Amino acid sequence: MTQAATIPIHVLSPQQDDAEAVNQLLRGAGLAVHCQWHSGTDSLYQHITNEDLLIIIRADAAFGDPGDIATTIAGRELDIPVAVLATQFDEPAVASLLEQGIRDVVTLDCPARLQNTLYREIRTTQMSRQIADNRDSALNVQRQFSTLLNNVPDAIAHVQEGIIVETNKAWLELFGRKTDEDVIATPFMDVFAKPSQPAVKGALVAISKDKWNNESLDVEIVRADGRSVAQSVQLQGAVFDD
Repeated sequence: MTQAATIPIHVLSPQQDDAEAVNQLLRGAGLAVHCQWHSGTDSLYQHITNEDLLIIIRADAAFGDPGDIATTIAGRELDIPVAVLATQFDEPAVASLLEQGIRDVVTLDCPARLQNTLYREIRTTQMSRQIADNRDSALNVQRQFSTLLNNVPDAIAHVQEGIIVETNKAWLELFGRKTDEDVIATPFMDVFAKPSQPAVKGALVAISKDKWNNESLDVEIVRADGRSVAQSVQLQGAVFDD
């Protein structure tokens, strides 16, 4: 259990000793936590952000129902897991808290479980956010790619596993299509007349083996009205940066 980056967490408790105990236990487990103590909910709400990875609430009558605090945090569109630090482990009470959105309940009497449970919640949140960031990055790349496609004069189609996944305006015009609805998710080979398909298949196989020199092919394409038109095409393997 090792983490290089600082892990921001918050502890809501009447006594600072709880925050210090949690901080010591998690650091002992190899987690580089930065633990901020709050004695009241106003301070907690003021300081939490979506950069935080965990909130721990001491089960105390002064704070009311921990589930209400978790609901308030979620209502602020903050994706931060909330755990409860209890004096004792009472299964019916734990079940009730879990139904209210609390991720888990831990006690200082069982340090090993506290370490494992909070580590799990921190890692789960980190992974979830990384997946979301990767998805957003992929969508951004896709938008940039679509903009680039439609700003070049050449007719271009993006093909994956033999299926057309994207085209540009010039491509639609070349094939006499008004929209890409009839083109997307169709086999790439269908755009070529049958006499031209063996040459195209051979080129695609060469591309998959990295043996294609990007030379042009003289083929016949099939337009939307069924007419075959002679056309010179260039096939190239796509390369994407990590």
